[in-house]
Amino acid sequence: MSGELGRFGQEIHRLRRSLSGVAELRPLEPNLVLSFAGDGKGHIAVDGTAHNRFDLGTKLVFHFEIDQTYLNQIAEALIEADPAA
Repeated sequence: MSGELGRFGQEIHRLRRSLSGVAELRPLEPNLVLSFAGDGKGHIAVDGTAHNRFDLGTKLVFHFEIDQTYLNQIAEALIEADPAA
């Protein structure tokens, strides 16, 4: 939905400033759900679930960690990609 990526980008900007807390993408149509969680020390855990077709019951669940230095670029790309921005 319009505005969802931009809001997520803004949440990631807040996470970048504080390095603690959570930024979440939980769209109205939840084919992709993402969570970025900061530990206050610059480590960011990324968790997500992707569904192609809900009726098949298949999904991809993933987890990885990134460094805080990637957050600004990710946030800016999300904001730029949002048609409501």
